[in-house]
Amino acid sequence: MLCVALAALPAMLVAGRLADVFGARLVPIFLVFFGAAEWLPGLARSVPTLVLFLAVVGIGTGLLDIAINASSAASAQGCCGMPAPTPPGSWPLPVSSPR
Repeated sequence: MLCVALAALPAMLVAGRLADVFGARLVPIFLVFFGAAEWLPGLARSVPTLVLFLAVVGIGTGLLDIAINASSAASAQGCCGMPAPTPPGSWPLPVSSPR
């Protein structure tokens, strides 16, 4: 799992720069890349190959994570004129609003 995390970090930096330029158009591209990379570790026949394939999965994870977050932030900005009101990473949590 360390291979995934170590490869994801530099990919996130690149994805952030690309998201500034291309915006939400990156999500489908990175989603296809991540989907193609996700099954690679199952094909590994040696430890070095597994490390390489896990690094490719990490790159896909980093790219897709930043692209999705940038897309959702842009949607919130366009919809409401302000950043999303919830902290980043909390969107999958169930939220009830007091009335």
